[in-house]
Amino acid sequence: MQNNDTYPGKGPFKAQNPAIQFLAEAAVRALAQDGAGAVPKTHAEWVGYLCDAVLADGDVKQQVALTQMFASGTSSDTILHELVPEVARRLGEKWVADEVSFVDVTVGSAKLQAMFNSRDDAPRTPWGGKGAPQGDVALMVVPEFEQHTLGAFVAADDFRHNGVWARVGLLISAHEVCEMLQANHFSMLGLSIGSRDSVTRTAEFVKYIRKNADEVPPVVVSGNVVERLDIEWSETGADFVVSSVREAIDRCGLKPAVDQTLLEAEAL
Repeated sequence: MQNNDTYPGKGPFKAQNPAIQFLAEAAVRALAQDGAGAVPKTHAEWVGYLCDAVLADGDVKQQVALTQMFASGTSSDTILHELVPEVARRLGEKWVADEVSFVDVTVGSAKLQAMFNSRDDAPRTPWGGKGAPQGDVALMVVPEFEQHTLGAFVAADDFRHNGVWARVGLLISAHEVCEMLQANHFSMLGLSIGSRDSVTRTAEFVKYIRKNADEVPPVVVSGNVVERLDIEWSETGADFVVSSVREAIDRCGLKPAVDQTLLEAEAL
């Protein structure tokens, strides 16, 4: 089982270490000098540019793309919450159109996910090593029968920006969810699903949790499939089916953290 703790507070987005940053900036200068590789100007061009970069072999083109984005004034929040989800969708569309392989999509998605892991909000210990957080805590789960995990990181980071603490469990079983619920107090259980085929399995997943966990918080199901197929909550066994983090927060009545670290970060 893998998990990633995400919590409120702002920090610089570390797109690369100093050595990689030096190589990326050198590559950008070289591109500028020989007139190759014009910098994108529109949002759609940036999406296509980053998509091509994460599909390229190695990490250099991705680092060059990130460096160019920062140089053009693009913020880390724009990259993570606008460009990355759109690039992820573009990868999926390319796979459906048989333009890229499943391996290409998997590697590209892993590179996008790494952007969230490299955000400099360390330490990455539970609750930042400060004990139990104030405010409500959401548990975001990607069930074991799903194939992609990027959406959970996007959602968890979005919860953080809304002042709600989030913990992520990747590709885990319903039994493992029950263990997490037993050991921690969560105010919401979010399940991310990626296809219509997952709906029935999600209903079974939720049914097992409700039967075997002592206390189950409001269960929320989300994912791109929700908007595409207009899934009704009754089909999944969840309390709510939502299309955004903000809707999940509102439906479950989650309260943002009131923490001195958060207040100081917001004042910066």
